[in-house]
Amino acid sequence: MASALVLLAAACSSDEEPDMDTALTEGAASAALVEHFGEALSALPEGASLTLAHPSSPVGAFNPGGVTPCDDNDRDAAGPVFLTLNYWVSGIPEGGAARNLDAIAAHWEGLDRPLVRRSTGGGRTAVATMPDGSAIVAHDNGRGSLSVSGTSACFPRADAGSADQPEVIDRP
Repeated sequence: MASALVLLAAACSSDEEPDMDTALTEGAASAALVEHFGEALSALPEGASLTLAHPSSPVGAFNPGGVTPCDDNDRDAAGPVFLTLNYWVSGIPEGGAARNLDAIAAHWEGLDRPLVRRSTGGGRTAVATMPDGSAIVAHDNGRGSLSVSGTSACFPRADAGSADQPEVIDRP
C-alpha cells in the first residue's frame, strides 16, 4: 500500500506551482472520491464493499483520510492541499485480489480513463486519472488483499475542513 501512497503523492507534487481547482472544497473532494470508488466497485461482484477495517485483520485498518500539501512543503501554511482517502476491499472471494484488480482496470479502460499499471515486488497497482483530476488507485498487495485509494485535485487550503469519510462504501 505504501507504494500506492507514494505514487499518489508524487502525482500531486512538483517543483512548479501545482494546478488548483479554486471551486473545490474538502467536502466536495470527498464526495467525488466516494463516487469514483463506487464506479470501481461496480466492476466487482455483488457483495463487494470498501471498508476502513481490513477484511481479515483487525490491525490492518486504514487511518482516516486527510489533507496533504500539494507542493510537498509542510512549512507553507498557505499553499493548496489535496485529500486522500484509503479503503480495503471486502466481500470478494479469498484469493481474488488479482482477478478483481484486473476487473477494475478493465472497467476503467472501458470508460477511457487514462490508466497506468505497475508491478512492484509481489504487488500490482492500477492508477486511473479521473476527468476531475482525481487519481484512483487499486492495489493488490500480493498477499491476498486489495485496496482502493484516491487523491483529489488540489484545492485551496482555506477550503479544507472536516469532511466526513464513510467507514463503509457499498457496491452500487
